[in-house]
Amino acid sequence: MKLAINGGKPVREKKMHAFPVVDKGDILSTMESFYDNSFSGFRAGTYEGGPRVKSFESTVKNSLGSDYAVAFDTWSNGIVASMMAIGLEPGDEVIITPYTMTSCATSILSCGAIPVFADVCEDSGCLDPADVRKKITNKTRAIFVVHLFGIPANMTEIMKIADEFDLFVFEDCAQSPMAKFENKFVGTIGDIGGFSFTESKHVMSGEGGIAITNNGKINNGLRVIRNHGEVLSTDFSEEKSYADQVYGSGLIGYNFRITEPIAALAESQWKKLEHIISNKVKMANFLMERLSQFPFIDTLQPKYEHSPAWYQLPLRYNENHTGVSREKFVSALNAEGLNFSQGYVCPLYYQSIYRSNKHWVLRNFAPEKDYSDCACPVVESLWRKKLIATLDIRSPYTMEDMQDIVNAFEKINNNINELT
Repeated sequence: MKLAINGGKPVREKKMHAFPVVDKGDILSTMESFYDNSFSGFRAGTYEGGPRVKSFESTVKNSLGSDYAVAFDTWSNGIVASMMAIGLEPGDEVIITPYTMTSCATSILSCGAIPVFADVCEDSGCLDPADVRKKITNKTRAIFVVHLFGIPANMTEIMKIADEFDLFVFEDCAQSPMAKFENKFVGTIGDIGGFSFTESKHVMSGEGGIAITNNGKINNGLRVIRNHGEVLSTDFSEEKSYADQVYGSGLIGYNFRITEPIAALAESQWKKLEHIISNKVKMANFLMERLSQFPFIDTLQPKYEHSPAWYQLPLRYNENHTGVSREKFVSALNAEGLNFSQGYVCPLYYQSIYRSNKHWVLRNFAPEKDYSDCACPVVESLWRKKLIATLDIRSPYTMEDMQDIVNAFEKINNNINELT
């Protein structure tokens, strides 16, 4: 059977599904704020938001077992607030993976602090604790963990390092809500964690995010930063007493406030999260079992105890087995009607703000820092040679669609000579 990339009939001719999946319950939940004429509960004297913001925060913290939850208009702003809330100051260093989205590292820069890039583990795509240890200096203040692809990082080793050196640990769980590491929800293991609700995520509200913590000072800082730097009038009567209840010498604030309709949509979606993840896991397990027959493919799966949430299904491709480049192989897959990407994001240390047009924080507080020699060979290998992934382990796709993925792999494998 001729491959589609060479003019043959593709395995799939179905239309690709858009990301947002909403139902009548989501719509009705959102519309309630219109009927109530309630769009923002953040007013002078009320610094906690409206009833839907409070309800959403309560739902999230109760489902994860955290003491506090603070919702934001975007998760990028939530990350900035998180970095500020742990009291980062100019010249502090934060160890972070370069294999993530831009705003993770720029949130560190926004505080005047310095991102220090550490390599990842090939079996997870998450921070390598051994390389984290190598990157620690007397300026290191925090470790920024990204639970990538829905796979938890090795939090036991990361927390050992944090405890040894008295470091904050931030967990970005944008791709891994309700994933578990050794039976603990990601986001609840470090000092602060959080989730994104953009359209491609497990659950969405268009934009939005939420931070969780068990630390009262961090909670207070997040709330002050979210609301223009104004204090919680219900908790403290004087600025002087409040200053003792946050990290750092002082905090300015922004308008990072989430609206009532968005909070209502986010809460409605969050309540479906366990079912969504169960469906994604079922699809991922089916694909991993069926694709294991091909010696040129294996799944990123760390050996420590964990329960992934599978944002994407990340696979490692070995062109030595096929004699076909990753680029050509992925092109052949997609010609068959699939939706695979390769490499994930370009490592952050290649961006101009770290090299040719350095950000002012780097020029002023780390002029000696050379990001052209970051020594992250596993990141480079995954990005340049090995990683392929699909986002289509999700509704409204079905197990029939998963079988189409398997069929496309089988077709290409049986006709691999057409690509060599």
